[in-house]
Amino acid sequence: MNIKRIIKNYTPGLYIHLQEKVCELRYVRRKLARPNHYPKLLEKRFEKLVGQKMDIKYPITYSQKIQWLKLYDPNPLRSQLTDKIAVRDWIRDKIGEEYLIPIYGIYDKFDDIDFDKLPKSFVIKTNHSSGWNIVVKDKNNFNIKEGEKKINKWLSLNYAFWSEYEIHYSKIAPRILIEKYMEDSTGNLTDYKFLCFAENLNLFGSIMIDLLIINVMYIIWIGNCNLGPNIPTVILRGVRNLKISSLCVELPIYYAKDLSM
Repeated sequence: MNIKRIIKNYTPGLYIHLQEKVCELRYVRRKLARPNHYPKLLEKRFEKLVGQKMDIKYPITYSQKIQWLKLYDPNPLRSQLTDKIAVRDWIRDKIGEEYLIPIYGIYDKFDDIDFDKLPKSFVIKTNHSSGWNIVVKDKNNFNIKEGEKKINKWLSLNYAFWSEYEIHYSKIAPRILIEKYMEDSTGNLTDYKFLCFAENLNLFGSIMIDLLIINVMYIIWIGNCNLGPNIPTVILRGVRNLKISSLCVELPIYYAKDLSM
């Protein structure tokens, strides 16, 4: 058993703290790097994570082409669909307000939030990132000071360099949004992710199902899938490829988080 596994098993708190420090150091190094160094740094990171060498100038596999798009895709829609606030307007215009998770407010800073006006349960998110969320099931048990510390740290970071050089995130002005807390009749929430190509969901698709409460992910490969009448066709029109994240709380279906190109 190596030292990393020992720390993780016997002192999980220390392990999480050390992981955070590693991420912070990696973030600083990426942010200080010159843009002309991004390709080589991304190639090295890809090889470490995937175990596969890559020449970003000549990507071959789908995963490699995604790396190329991170650095070189000029489409401004990429940032709009990644922004958890801006994407709401796009979805509203495409298929309608009824497919959006209700929100309680949008804020520039944490101090602007009036928790007395919020319901018992809600979800706090930053719009310029992925996974930076605080789920509040009972605000009476929510440590506001700890929440403020976490949110303010997230707002201060450029997610483009916290992630694996997803440069389109750097064009998003950081803000806070608070959404309605959602769960199904079992107390769980299933997050369906549809990976779509060539403006046609029927051409190829995959669904990743996140069972958020028990932290289990299943990947199901399918050849044909439907997400409501004509909805995929409308959303995918004019888009090269797209990852659609949706929540199903019995019925109806809601589009969650953001859309990734």
